[in-house]
Amino acid sequence: MRQGQLFTEEQRRTIARLLSTTELTTAEIAQRMQCSRSAVASINRHYQIRDYAGLRRVRQKIAV
Repeated sequence: MRQGQLFTEEQRRTIARLLSTTELTTAEIAQRMQCSRSAVASINRHYQIRDYAGLRRVRQKIAV
């Protein structure tokens, strides 16, 4: 995916699913989806899937 290119709804759902159902890091998800880590982090913040509590290596799943 090129910089500045918008995600399709399917791509956003795939990233959200990977965040919620796997232990992959944001970097691993970004590599798999061919996008930036910040794009994955943005989707995570939007859907509120993982809570890093200000720490990069410590995360908790947010109960929905």
